[in-house]
Amino acid sequence: MALKRVKASGACNRKEAKKKKEKLNEVIKKTNKINTMFKQREEHSENHGSLDNVDHNINEPPSVEAVVTSEEHDINYSEVLEIPGEPPSVEAVVTSEEHDINYSEVLEIPGEPPSVEAVVTSEEHDINYSEVLEIPGEPPSVEAVVTSEEHDINYSEVLEIPGSDPAEWKINSCTIDYICKNGFSQNLDSSFSQSKRIYQSVRRGSFRNINRYVNKSFFETVLVNGKKCPRKYLVYSQSKGSVFCVPCYLFNNTSAFSKNGFSDWKRPKSIDKHENSLSHKTCVVKMKNRSSELNNVNEVLTFQLETEKIYWKNVLTRVCAVVKSLSSRGLPFRGDNENIGSLHNGNFLMCLEMIAEFDPFLANHLANYGNPGKGYTSYLSHSTYEQFIKLMATKVQNQIVEEVINAQYFSIVIDSTPDIAHVDQLSFILRYVNNKGLPVERFLCFLENVGHKSQCMADTVFSILKKYNIDIAYLRGQSYDNAKNMSGIYSGLQARIKEVSPLADFVPCSAHSLNLVGSCAASCLKSTLKNLSETRWSAREDACKAINQNWDSVKQSLCDISENINEKSITQNEARGLLRLMNRFEVTFMSLFWGDLLQRFNVVSKHLQSVNIDVCKVCDQYEALIKYVVNLRSDEMFQHYEVLAMKKCSDNCYETIYKRKKKRTKHHDETASIIKNEINLTGSLEFKVNTYLVICDSIIKELTSRKLAYDNVITKYSFFLRLTKIKPSEVRVSAEHLYSMYTKDLDVTFINECVHFQSYIQSMKNSPSTIIDMSSMLKIEGLEDIYPYM
Repeated sequence: MALKRVKASGACNRKEAKKKKEKLNEVIKKTNKINTMFKQREEHSENHGSLDNVDHNINEPPSVEAVVTSEEHDINYSEVLEIPGEPPSVEAVVTSEEHDINYSEVLEIPGEPPSVEAVVTSEEHDINYSEVLEIPGEPPSVEAVVTSEEHDINYSEVLEIPGSDPAEWKINSCTIDYICKNGFSQNLDSSFSQSKRIYQSVRRGSFRNINRYVNKSFFETVLVNGKKCPRKYLVYSQSKGSVFCVPCYLFNNTSAFSKNGFSDWKRPKSIDKHENSLSHKTCVVKMKNRSSELNNVNEVLTFQLETEKIYWKNVLTRVCAVVKSLSSRGLPFRGDNENIGSLHNGNFLMCLEMIAEFDPFLANHLANYGNPGKGYTSYLSHSTYEQFIKLMATKVQNQIVEEVINAQYFSIVIDSTPDIAHVDQLSFILRYVNNKGLPVERFLCFLENVGHKSQCMADTVFSILKKYNIDIAYLRGQSYDNAKNMSGIYSGLQARIKEVSPLADFVPCSAHSLNLVGSCAASCLKSTLKNLSETRWSAREDACKAINQNWDSVKQSLCDISENINEKSITQNEARGLLRLMNRFEVTFMSLFWGDLLQRFNVVSKHLQSVNIDVCKVCDQYEALIKYVVNLRSDEMFQHYEVLAMKKCSDNCYETIYKRKKKRTKHHDETASIIKNEINLTGSLEFKVNTYLVICDSIIKELTSRKLAYDNVITKYSFFLRLTKIKPSEVRVSAEHLYSMYTKDLDVTFINECVHFQSYIQSMKNSPSTIIDMSSMLKIEGLEDIYPYM
């Protein structure tokens, strides 16, 4: 059982307190007293006593003399020295050789004030006497004399920063040091009205007064070769209206330039005479030497600071180059660790190590600062390149926004897709024409979890444009996929944006529309090859190409798997089913047909996704695909694919030949003649009518219907593509129609400008054929002033 803690009694507590007090008194006795920090001055008055007497006999007011010497340590006299009783006379001599001494506090001695004399010597450090020495009682006589080895400094007055007027300077060592270190202003921008001097001259037998002023030319000297050199030693005094020579003024030269200033404007050559005098040159040398001594420490510190800056700038330059290279190629930065020399430290440190093999500077940095751990600066950690990536991203975004604002008109492309973490991200892309007349597309930002409702996405678009100060009034185009929440004509995203910017034409994504064409054609069949993607049918061309090129090898592999007793039964059955499908004539036929069709779709889809594509080219490519499918619909092409399928397939007969025809139900109103004349399709004809032609017709219909969306947009600008073929009257009518739609963007002169531009195009040997080529030509040849609205 644990013992219960007993509370100490009051007597025990008092005993413990007494012991603690005794220990504290012992510590106080061992502590050095203040009298051990002072020593008596040898040269003192007979009436002065010793400081030790103050410690032993406080009631009798002795004299006090304090001499303080500090050689190796900083001494703080910030506390107040108070001596009760009748005040003695006090004399303090303080010497500091190696450390700064702060006399910022007030030395107070109560009682009748004595006379005080302070002599302070400072050899190597600055001493601050900015505070006031106060002794209560009647005001004593105070004398402060500071002696230095090289200069006599008088700190009896408060240190003030000298102003711009030299006549108001209080010449002492502090002022000299300040001006030698920081320089001075010549006051050349001030008014010279105070420099007015009156001279008498005799003209036509009578005396007349002539006013003369100082001239800025007095502050320059002209050499024999005509070169002008500034007289940096001269400064104008506004109060006296005269010119002072600063070196002579500071170092007590006896010339007129240092006493009251020079003001004899009638004899400016006196400045040349003074400039060449020995006394002036001596003072200039003194000022130069004084400035060098004062700036020596600052120069060393500045040099060290600049050296450190240059070193870390070189480190960051190499780090920035690696970050830019990796980020521009979309490569990851991190690895399993961040240790220099590890094989799993990631691409960032790997690149730095590789550069260090050829760069001694970086190799030395990795050797000295590699693997420092937390709390040390090396600029090699992940936080450094993450900051660089953010800075680069901000810089790129600002550059994109600046280009968009300069281009004025722009379009937006928006699409959303989930990332690897299944977070839905909305991509925001801007499309505009650069200063070379070429269209460019720039990715601006990702927006997470915006939602799929058109209202949410519209609010997001408006907020992004407002965030980057992009005026939505200049939005002239918008392109999305064919989803109803995006392309809906009543409540879709494009409709909501048109409510704010009516001139923002909606252009469906041509590549996405082309993928939907193939998907729709495949869905109309009851039995066909299984597609791998619902929206990217054109990208499945590689699958058809692979199976067509390795047809026999795939069949042999399936046969081996189906006969392998070591395989699972479900695997064998699946292989037999796939092999049975590949042995069908219809499957072989469709594999060859879809291979050719998807190959064309894939090539066109990639071309439609290029940046330099325009709506005119989209219409041309859709028209070309329509004609291509129409040609495939012919009997000749059907027979061509039959021949190719017979060469690959071992069974050259259609499946419908072996199948028993299902009898259909006869209706009561059908006559015998109708039933007799009924056509029964079998074999090749049945496959052609019910499968091959259905696919071709479905593709043609979808391409034609989706092409109408682009035709409606290009109709407004199509006359630019026919400038060499149509008449000027037709150009004028089309230009008037376009002007009526964009009255806020175009001027009335645009109509006549189009007619003039037609004449220019017709006069060219190699005229541009597309709108992009025309835009680029206007920029390159500098024709914007002639055709500003084109």
